Amino acid sequence: MAPQFFALTKHWAGFGFSFRDSQVILGRHTFEVSTNMSRDQGILSAVIVLLSGVYAAAQQPIPLFDGTSLQGWVRMDGKPVEEDWEVVDGTLHLKERPGGGANLFTEQEYTDFDLKFEWRIAPKGNNGLKYRVRKYGNQYLGCEYQILDDAAYKLKPRGMTGSLYEVYEPNAAKRLKPVGEFNQSRIVIRGNHIEHWLNGARIVSANVGTREWYGRVAESKFSNVEGFGENRSGLIMLTAHGSEVWYRNVVLTPLPPPTPKVAHASTPARHRILPWRSPGRCGGRPCAQSRAARR
Repeated sequence: MAPQFFALTKHWAGFGFSFRDSQVILGRHTFEVSTNMSRDQGILSAVIVLLSGVYAAAQQPIPLFDGTSLQGWVRMDGKPVEEDWEVVDGTLHLKERPGGGANLFTEQEYTDFDLKFEWRIAPKGNNGLKYRVRKYGNQYLGCEYQILDDAAYKLKPRGMTGSLYEVYEPNAAKRLKPVGEFNQSRIVIRGNHIEHWLNGARIVSANVGTREWYGRVAESKFSNVEGFGENRSGLIMLTAHGSEVWYRNVVLTPLPPPTPKVAHASTPARHRILPWRSPGRCGGRPCAQSRAARR
């Protein structure tokens, strides 16, 4: 096999896929390939490099809780996290605090990910796990996976366990274990798509930025929060509402960003997808730009 077959360099670019002249644009990377390569050789080389390196590294699981310490978690007021949280028998435990308690935040922000965790709550307990959390004015807000003793509350479905709190209710596939037993939950976020899972079943599926999303937010307590849930990255927060909750096996796997759909012209002109522009808006939704490749 010719040495130049692997003569590739990569730099950050937009999303999608195309092949033009000496470039292969694949995923979020542009590969410069030797002019001696054929089109198929260039594409295959790009695939090999990309799959063997970038995506493999991006999908390494990250334990957010190691089972022995509170390393990686902070309070926004700078006080010791041990005042309200502790490690007990390999679990991350929120102590009973009738007057409230302090929320716990990850030190790092995360964008696209698959987050798996197990939890149990005390009788009459109310808590939640928030993600893509950022500061809105004087408060930290984000989408929330609601955690609740459902039997102790008479709330609307959008406020019960597994809901995307105040915005999306769980579907009929929801199966909640009795209070005191550990439940298995999962949050999958890729681009604007959000999924909530509970005990092996997907119970919420939502798409941020759609007409349905805006309609549901307008009906919620976040109706006056501009841009609620629209940020692409943020912190993960464990809420503290005064009742005990236990977490274990909290593992986050980063996911590669999605490839946005690009509308092609009716003519057979080839397109190149330009870099993603997250601040841009297309009818209320983030968008990518494309243009016909000029010869």
